[in-house]
Amino acid sequence: MYQLAFVLETQIITVQAKLLLTILALLQYQLEHMGADFTFRFQWLQDSHP
Repeated sequence: MYQLAFVLETQIITVQAKLLLTILALLQYQLEHMGADFTFRFQWLQDSHP
């Protein structure tokens, strides 16, 4: 437990950066798997009636 505390105290920037990059990468896979549309062609913008 002391070793974990030491690493977190001395390398917190590196740990946070790696966690952030990992979360961003995994989030992209999850969004693509769930059917997110990355084309930015929204049908509701094309509709002319109010």
